[in-house]
Amino acid sequence: MKNVIRGAVMAAGFLVASIATLQAAELVMVDMRSCSYCAKFRREVAPTYEGTAAGQLAPLRRVSPLNRWPADLAGVRRAPFAPVFILVDDGREIGRFAGYTDAQAFWASLEPLIARL
Repeated sequence: MKNVIRGAVMAAGFLVASIATLQAAELVMVDMRSCSYCAKFRREVAPTYEGTAAGQLAPLRRVSPLNRWPADLAGVRRAPFAPVFILVDDGREIGRFAGYTDAQAFWASLEPLIARL
């Protein structure tokens, strides 16, 4: 019985590690409540981003340029304004682009970054 439990625990650990590896990439959005371009992105793209292929590969994470930069992003250069979109994989910056005008321009800017993963 102990071997069965030990095997199940090891399998569960492997599954959790595998899922963590799959979710290593994320799209960090430097976002501010007072930013009208950020608000436009939150209305036009954010509600459906998670359901896209890019959203599955690199979930959206919002950070504020006014708060302390998250410790797990220590290897990523801080952005002092918003919006800035930074594709991060395993704590390493893959690429970034600044600004938001419309959904079409956002996807056109994100596509080549996602291709680098």
